[in-house]
Amino acid sequence: MEFPGLITIDPDQTDLVDAAARIIGVSFLEEGWTSTYLAALGGDEALARKREVSRAMIREEVVESAPYGCAFILPDQAGAAMGLLGSEIAAAGTTWPAIEDEAHARVIQMLTSDEQAKLDARATQMEPISYFGWGSEEAADMGYGDYIYFAAWAVDASKRGSGAFRRLTSPFFDYADQQGIPVFLECYADRLVSLYEHVGFEVFRVFEDPAFDVKQVCMVRHPKGGKVS
Repeated sequence: MEFPGLITIDPDQTDLVDAAARIIGVSFLEEGWTSTYLAALGGDEALARKREVSRAMIREEVVESAPYGCAFILPDQAGAAMGLLGSEIAAAGTTWPAIEDEAHARVIQMLTSDEQAKLDARATQMEPISYFGWGSEEAADMGYGDYIYFAAWAVDASKRGSGAFRRLTSPFFDYADQQGIPVFLECYADRLVSLYEHVGFEVFRVFEDPAFDVKQVCMVRHPKGGKVS
């Protein structure tokens, strides 16, 4: 996808890949799923390592998603996102889970065997609240022929409150409204649910597990003006 006001990151643009990884990686450590997952590596004493792994996770996802036109950054690097158009990713013969699997295979190379064992065990434990790469069935059930799915978006911590979030998301929302398609995402924090509701999302599904304090909230933003027939 190409949008006005956003740079679609090419995998060879390592400076932009690194910038997107930094922005999203820092943000994701504040987000419930990633913090719960990386807690397997330890507490505060492992914070630096968890930051390193979080950035690596996002960086490899940016690298793997960029060839499909799914990685974006603002020109001033105030925000970055990974988002896909369902029809495009299907035409390319892949899925978001497949992209994540490729990224994960690269992240494993930076982990010690002990870290890998701990994170593999934690990932298995968190499967009930780890429903990713969805959208096609949900869109069809709602009567839509296409959709946008966000795997991640974030604003640089130093640029929060500057309007960067609006600049980052508006091009996607405008496209969705013009095409009459929904936008999907998931989140793991009540404050984010409230933020996303403020920009037009609504909760339509929640996954919970008594083993964890966090829950996965699946949200949809329906297009303004309704579906395009």
